[in-house]
Amino acid sequence: MPEREANPILAKELRARMRGRRAFVILTAYLAVMSAFSAAVYYLNYLTSQGPGGIVRMAPLGRPLFFAGTGIQLIMVVFLTPAFVTGAIAGERERQTFELLRTTLLPARALVGGKLVASLSFVLLLILAAVPVQSLAFVLGGVTVLEIGLALLILVVSAVASAILGLFFSSVARSTLNATVMTYGTALFVNAVLPLATVGVVLVLGESIFGRSGASPPPPAVQVALVYAALLIISISPLAAAIGTEVLFLQENSVLYYWQSLESSYRVLVPSPWIVLLVIYVVVSALLLRATVVRVGRQACQ
Repeated sequence: MPEREANPILAKELRARMRGRRAFVILTAYLAVMSAFSAAVYYLNYLTSQGPGGIVRMAPLGRPLFFAGTGIQLIMVVFLTPAFVTGAIAGERERQTFELLRTTLLPARALVGGKLVASLSFVLLLILAAVPVQSLAFVLGGVTVLEIGLALLILVVSAVASAILGLFFSSVARSTLNATVMTYGTALFVNAVLPLATVGVVLVLGESIFGRSGASPPPPAVQVALVYAALLIISISPLAAAIGTEVLFLQENSVLYYWQSLESSYRVLVPSPWIVLLVIYVVVSALLLRATVVRVGRQACQ
């Protein structure tokens, strides 16, 4: 097969995903939910933003609209993306068509790449389609272009990582149901259980860790390790990383780093959560994608 020839898997998957009624229904429902949610947030904040004489301050309306829109997009991207990917390889086995793909000259990387790009293309379409809704926050004021850019970056990185995670479990599981359960179980643990547990530990032990409760704090090395461990765990979740990045921007006026005070004479440099999220997701996604290609290649050789 010539190197310049288009990937047949990608062409087939794109036709199947983009031309059917399902794509239109999902896109319409997604935008309807986004629009309704944004309208509700706007209306509630409109009622509370009226100043003396009934004058509405428009600037405060943009920020909650931006927060709400980004939050619901992150939740939908993280938990909607695997639905398009978990059946990519496991579904071929269930339909007994995986053996046919093995008999072709298509290499494993082309098969995996075609499935991944086709699934991601629709998810990225959902993200881009919601940009006009998110742009209302910028028009109303209170939100900078940098914040919108970072939100889009986190959304895209989260979508790619979620798709690769689902594709990996699809290559491991024997059925689409098993792949779906493993993918959503991992996503729920990473995006909800770990951040909530970490926040709970910090709220309970934070005062004693940093020596603000009168108790003797642990050594500085232990405090530094705990700070970076909490940052690492929180940054694994896109929603928690986005919240942490925004808090850092509002309090420190920085999106790159801040100085965390441990005791009166100690400070530690802490990078912004979105940077940690980007590094973790790029590295883990590359490893999972490589493992998926190797596994599909081995299955093709059996």
